[in-house]
Amino acid sequence: MDTNRAANRPLNAADDSSLRILQCAKARLDSSPCLPLHALTCNVVGRNLEVRGTVPTGYAKRLALACLTCIEGVQMVIDSIGVQFPGS
Repeated sequence: MDTNRAANRPLNAADDSSLRILQCAKARLDSSPCLPLHALTCNVVGRNLEVRGTVPTGYAKRLALACLTCIEGVQMVIDSIGVQFPGS
């Protein structure tokens, strides 16, 4: 059995759409001047975009969510961002 088969299969329309959404989301987070946003990760689940990671303030969390609004093809942004205040 070829365990790499999934990695070698051609992309279908759903995979292509998910890849485009992930690239757009990461580009938006990486272009933010708020450096903790650069470490957040995203995953596409159906038509939803899940964002995960930890940021130091509630403001950074709101900023991350604002960066990810209005991405074409995304129905909802799932917030899995934790806030860990410095020193806690």
